Amino acid sequence: MNLVEIKDFGFSYPESSRKVLEHVNLNIKEGTLNVIMGRSGCGKSTLLNAVAGFLRIDSGELQLKNAVLQYIPDHFFTTRMNARDFLMHMGAIQGMDADAALAVIREYTHKFFMDDLLKTPMQYLSKGSLQKVAVIQALLQTPDILLMDEPLNGQDIASQRVFIELMEALKKKDVCILMAVHEQRLIKEVADIVYELQDGVLRPMASLPAMEQVYMHFSRQQEEKKLVCAREESDACIQRYLMQGWHLEELRHENNL
Repeated sequence: MNLVEIKDFGFSYPESSRKVLEHVNLNIKEGTLNVIMGRSGCGKSTLLNAVAGFLRIDSGELQLKNAVLQYIPDHFFTTRMNARDFLMHMGAIQGMDADAALAVIREYTHKFFMDDLLKTPMQYLSKGSLQKVAVIQALLQTPDILLMDEPLNGQDIASQRVFIELMEALKKKDVCILMAVHEQRLIKEVADIVYELQDGVLRPMASLPAMEQVYMHFSRQQEEKKLVCAREESDACIQRYLMQGWHLEELRHENNL
């Protein structure tokens, strides 16, 4: 069954005459993971925001089948609240019993290697840790539809593996997943359908394009972190970690890691 149906979708920002999305058609079945690829600024985030209901479309139709929807943005906000209190608060908003919410929080934070960060104010968390909090808050209760915008930004290789396993588990629960992502490993292992968004038009891809990715190995005192990111994002990633006191131990460019 299709949980999301998009017909002849169109959108442009008021201050621009250029169509960001034009004649977009997309049907997403339950239990499938659908990936949107495309260059930066092509409209991937706009499409996800429109599906989530944050933007009013200019033309076309969007139908969601009486479903619970969760959205994970590519930049999660910060707050003085620590991660545990924030997640407990989100559980309360969703009507969860405190004990049940805490059990889910502990399960996911342990899987994502965040046991020692639960009492850290979110304003001091790294980009990768904030993304983990965003994923956890969206999965406190299993949604019907899950939208994600670059959920692996800032994630080390071990956390990426956890995320891949989590996506497989959600598909088995018939969750309908739509995400914008560029990590080839994730796409190859869990994507059912891959689309390319170019010039406002969404088209299914027959095969994945070659994409250069960068492997980075950082160290800081007794800690180590290994990351993989797209080449065009590597400079910003390196700068961010160096500013946090990490040392770059290894840098390697590879195709289709």
